[in-house]
Amino acid sequence: MHVEPYLADVVAQLRAVFPEGVREGDADYDPLLVILWDVLSERNLGVVVEAAFGHERHVVRNGMAAALSVRKPSAQQVERLRQRMVERGWLLDDDESEVDG
Repeated sequence: MHVEPYLADVVAQLRAVFPEGVREGDADYDPLLVILWDVLSERNLGVVVEAAFGHERHVVRNGMAAALSVRKPSAQQVERLRQRMVERGWLLDDDESEVDG
């Protein structure tokens, strides 16, 4: 799958942080979507998760909508995952990042 150069680093970081991948239903899935929502547009979030983990982007975008509403993780869950991601090399930990091209 072709990924725009400005998203390739995000894909690489996700693969490094989650070498086993992340599946829908995993404890980290919804918090991850919330974290990515802070730095990516809806479209790019779908592209990045599809490229990193093989999920279909429209399914990812539906999951993102649920993670922001009916399946919304607690702030503590999101922050715990964010800290683990940073410890594993995640660099895009704020909404000031220039990720969305």
